[in-house]
Amino acid sequence: MKLALLACTFAVVIAVPATAAQVEGPAPDREITVIRDGLYRVRDGTRHTVFLVTPDGIILADPLSRDTSRWLPQEFATRFPGRTVRYVLHTHHHADRAEGAALFNNTAELIGHREFNGQFFRALQREPDVYRFVRAVETTYARRLSLGGSVVEMVSTGDFHSPDMIVLHFVNERIVFAADPPPVATVPFAFGATEPDEVFDWIQAVASLEFDTLLFSDGTSMTRSDFTLLAQYLDALRIGVVAGFERGEPLSRLRAGGFLGAYTSNPHYAARTEHVDAVYRAVHLVRIELTGIAAAHHDPRNPRAYCGTFSTCASGGVVPAGTGSIAMLIGRNHGLVFEITIGKQSWSARAGGAFAEEVVRRKGRAALLYRRTVLQSGGTSLALLGGASFTALDVRGMNHIAGLVVPVGGFHAIQDRREKLGVTLGSDLRHALGRRVSLVLPVRFNQISGPEPAYWNTFDLQMGVGISVHAVRRAN
Repeated sequence: MKLALLACTFAVVIAVPATAAQVEGPAPDREITVIRDGLYRVRDGTRHTVFLVTPDGIILADPLSRDTSRWLPQEFATRFPGRTVRYVLHTHHHADRAEGAALFNNTAELIGHREFNGQFFRALQREPDVYRFVRAVETTYARRLSLGGSVVEMVSTGDFHSPDMIVLHFVNERIVFAADPPPVATVPFAFGATEPDEVFDWIQAVASLEFDTLLFSDGTSMTRSDFTLLAQYLDALRIGVVAGFERGEPLSRLRAGGFLGAYTSNPHYAARTEHVDAVYRAVHLVRIELTGIAAAHHDPRNPRAYCGTFSTCASGGVVPAGTGSIAMLIGRNHGLVFEITIGKQSWSARAGGAFAEEVVRRKGRAALLYRRTVLQSGGTSLALLGGASFTALDVRGMNHIAGLVVPVGGFHAIQDRREKLGVTLGSDLRHALGRRVSLVLPVRFNQISGPEPAYWNTFDLQMGVGISVHAVRRAN
């Protein structure tokens, strides 16, 4: 009996520590390693961040979780006595990387992108439990930060992953730290579900920096030379696809990748078909186009309206005019055009019996037109246009009635001004003379509304020749 009791007691003693060990769980998997000089990397499981130690204090990026932020001050006190965290730099507002910053709020200045607080407060409303420990930043977007002789740049990279995303450029150490980047280290590169324009913005922002190594938040890294191979290839890809899109080349021809001939040895070239498809589907092309045209109006004669039964009559004919326009073109085929046409002064006269009259006329028109390109081949294109117009008609002259005394007889001044709404339809035939300049042959049919004014026809035809210049061209 005593032996059995001793055995049970021994079993309980053994079991109690075992149970306690299970409750406590394994020790956290964390470590700090040196990257270069005073720059260190923190690993907490699979997540990584960095910090920079200077004689005047510490600059800490993304403090990660609250548990990590409780552990870090102990490590700092042991490794770097007397140096406190002076600045906390957020790469973006997401809780998995930002919630630990609140524990440094009493001693450190919290800095983030100018969009950080707005994005954070919106996220807090959507997911209050997830973001309850995140705090708003005190300073927004300090582009360049100096401490103890070291310099850190906070560089906005556009909307990829989050609108408030930045990368940290440790200038002295020639290191860039990027959290949650596009898959730039994948070879060959793949856009996947990412938006190409957001990827291009991110790559361009990073490519402008002077660095040797690009560190990522998953613990991987990329050399400057590997990054440059990707950046140059994707830049050539985008330029070639957008140019082909603008010329109206079919996707099948672009997939052949002839414009990428200089990059056949690039490791990313093997996936060019997928790259071309992704960029072609996402092309957003916006152009501002300025055009000057030497034109001519033709007002057809209307004997019933003006000449009537007069024995002599001269009216209508071709009148020189000038047109200036500004167009905003969206994509390859659509656009809005605002154009103003001012005609030269024209002359009309009629006489019969005791009555004689001479007048000069001037016409001006403003039109807002929708433009649709319907045919395009190489550098030549045909577009149809249509929309509303506003026409100003101005007449000055004199008539004379012989054989009667004033006020019925004698000379009488003529002054008439009308403003009429109307409709303008037409076409533009264009031929490219260079990358930004085109020859234009416009035709316009104009119809004004309402009853026919005494000295005007309700319909006129306008033709001309001009030069068009792409003043602004933005392609994503």
